[in-house]
Amino acid sequence: MKKNSTLIGRELEISSIAQSLTKTEPQLIVISGRRRVGKTFLINEYFQNNFCFKLTGLYDKPMTDQLAAFSDEYERRTGKDISRDLTWRKAFNYLRAYLETLPVNEKLVVFFDEMPWMATKKSGFLSMFEHFWNDYGSAKHNLVFVVCGSSATWISDKIDKNKGGLFQRTTLRLKIEPWTLGQCEAYLRANGFLWSRYDICTAYMVLGGIPYYFQKLDPSQSLGENIDRFFFNKGASLTDEYKIALATLFEDDPKSTMILESLSKKKKGLTFSEIADACEMEEGGHLSDKINKLISSGFVKEREFFDGRKRTLYQLSDYFTLFYLRFVRGKSLGEHFWSSSYENPSIAAWQGLTFQSLCFDHVSQIKRALGISGVVTRVYEFSVQGEGEEKGAQIDMVIDRNDGISTLVEIKFSRGEYQITKDMSADIANKAAVFRKYAKRRASIQTCLIAPFGLTNGMYASTANKQLSLDDLFADE
Repeated sequence: MKKNSTLIGRELEISSIAQSLTKTEPQLIVISGRRRVGKTFLINEYFQNNFCFKLTGLYDKPMTDQLAAFSDEYERRTGKDISRDLTWRKAFNYLRAYLETLPVNEKLVVFFDEMPWMATKKSGFLSMFEHFWNDYGSAKHNLVFVVCGSSATWISDKIDKNKGGLFQRTTLRLKIEPWTLGQCEAYLRANGFLWSRYDICTAYMVLGGIPYYFQKLDPSQSLGENIDRFFFNKGASLTDEYKIALATLFEDDPKSTMILESLSKKKKGLTFSEIADACEMEEGGHLSDKINKLISSGFVKEREFFDGRKRTLYQLSDYFTLFYLRFVRGKSLGEHFWSSSYENPSIAAWQGLTFQSLCFDHVSQIKRALGISGVVTRVYEFSVQGEGEEKGAQIDMVIDRNDGISTLVEIKFSRGEYQITKDMSADIANKAAVFRKYAKRRASIQTCLIAPFGLTNGMYASTANKQLSLDDLFADE
């Protein structure tokens, strides 16, 4: 970590862990989240690496290597060698015996990081962990066992939904989410970056709110220079990240890759049936499992969409992956592509698409700016085709409130203040009329425009009842 780095944006998680440590019962803390989101850093920093035992799973290594890592850690802690004929049954018995030698009047924290990688096929790891916890851990009042893993699906299937020995045994469950815009700004400000909010927003649209990527940024370079260094310079440092993520999370599953690539080509996303057609798969449980795995791993999101009827669309939600597939994979754009492509139309199209996703990921900030944080809402996209001479309408975001008001949100990415023209004013009025007809809402309608620098105070600015800017999206409590 760079100097002055802190646990930015993890206040809720820190509070939850602290609360669990006040309890007299043994604690089984389970943590998941996207690769590189900062799970391990959170636990290491919170406990200041004061673990009585820490084991990290090895990616794509056999049981013998996983057990060798256990043996090495045990030897470091005890000075005793247990490497011969080791099994997970014996390993957990050794761990149990070791814990019995430690003080009973202080918390004993055991940390198993990347546990899914330890559970190799036919290793018996999971059943032995279940037995350890049920037979010993669940009765040792000063024991805190922290389990962590990037494979959210494995964590969910094997622990959260466990019907065997771990059924309802978890005492604290945390999913670590990417940083918000405001949290990214707090990190950059703490580390000497003097970037504008426009540049921070652009960095977010490239990297997502993933701490690991932000920690690799260099404050002595411009944003463009950093992006070129990550993706376009010779030996670019992040060009292998996509392959690594897919390999570690999805075991090089070509169908999962195909789903992501199909979604990257469609701005509004795809329905379940459309994904099946694009990937030449049967509609059913197998496809559903793959989509759910992508969702739980943070790469895909479900989003409600209305086009005359309510539908569920699946959208590629991982900013890093979207950027990589759009500009990096299979392309050779030059070492200074980003720095020298300010007016590139493909970048402008990507910015418009990605800024809309960014707004959906900051709905809580939008609601706060609109003064409706405490109001129950339904948020979705809206699009209907015109019939005959009747115009259709596409609305970037609709916020339906249970107090009887619908807010129709226009999202525009621009490099300066945005101006509503006469034609756009008429278009917004048409959208409101079409929405009222097709959505069958008797609610009052408000209009809102979101642009990075807000609106110019022109003749038609009042068309938008509310206007928001990046300052509103950066606001965190």
